[in-house]
Amino acid sequence: MKSLIEGWRKTVPTDVPLPHLWRCVNDLGNNAKEALLAQAEKLGDELFVKCELLREKDRITFVKLMLALLPASHSLIERFVFSKTQNSQEIQFTLWCYLEEVWDDEEMANRHTSFAIDLLRRYLLTDPSDEVLQEWMALDLIFEHLPDHVRLKIIQEVFESKNASEPLKSNLRARMTLRGN
Repeated sequence: MKSLIEGWRKTVPTDVPLPHLWRCVNDLGNNAKEALLAQAEKLGDELFVKCELLREKDRITFVKLMLALLPASHSLIERFVFSKTQNSQEIQFTLWCYLEEVWDDEEMANRHTSFAIDLLRRYLLTDPSDEVLQEWMALDLIFEHLPDHVRLKIIQEVFESKNASEPLKSNLRARMTLRGN
């Protein structure tokens, strides 16, 4: 696992802001991008089997690379978002943290906002109430980065959902009250 991540750092500059990394990956040829995606999927498979957690720097590298590989990495990202393993919960939180960079970059936002919004919406509708930090970060993204009409539509879906927990709904009510919605 460690050697794969170290290899990525030699191939692409993972210590740069996500939009720069995304542009670097998009400038690679198709074969190189496919190879990176295959490596990311291999690491993803290993993370589901092993209990060994990634170090923070490695987890950030993995998440940034998954986001830099968008849209090819949709299924890999979804696999971690909708899984309940310890590694996937760590990756979920990191993913929500770095999705902010997708919205802060106009070109990335234009290409990937609909996927990101749908991912957040579906995540909240799967009852993430046992994942307090991940839920908090997902709600932070919704309240800080989405236009009012999109945010309100997601909130309405959560309130109408039978899967959404009462703690999540209570958390949403509190945030709406604080914002004056």
